Amino acid sequence: MQCQAIKNNGEQCNRKVKKGQQYCWQHKDQAVQGGRPKIYNSIKQMQKDIDKYFKSCIKKIIDPETGEITVEQIRPFTITGLAIALNMDRRTLLNYEKDDKFFPTIKKAKLKCENFAEEQLFKGGTVSGVIFNLKNNYNWKDKQEIDHKGDIEIDVTLEDE
Repeated sequence: MQCQAIKNNGEQCNRKVKKGQQYCWQHKDQAVQGGRPKIYNSIKQMQKDIDKYFKSCIKKIIDPETGEITVEQIRPFTITGLAIALNMDRRTLLNYEKDDKFFPTIKKAKLKCENFAEEQLFKGGTVSGVIFNLKNNYNWKDKQEIDHKGDIEIDVTLEDE
């Protein structure tokens, strides 16, 4: 029997599957696992909603005298805020990143949120929340380098039995 998955190029996978299975080892995650169906099947719709979220976080102010436009951040870009805007929880949003079809879209949105958080580090004030966010959502780590100097002596005694 042949795998039932449709590859990213639109062609059906041609791998053989074990008896009683519909998907090969590479596409096993496409098998119906139960639970809720995906909210998004269209990258374009997801991108449209992501753009709408980011626009909702900023406010454009037009000076009535000069017509000059300034942009004010009215709330931070966050992963959780993005997930709420997409009508899902944070974990579900991050799971979309595992799908090759949605990976570039989610990666770009996460990068925009990460950039915002990183920029907050340079604005002063309390940054512990920003650091927490970067460590937990973007795999940032505290790096500690220890330079050891000096000689090490090891005494070994061999005994006959």
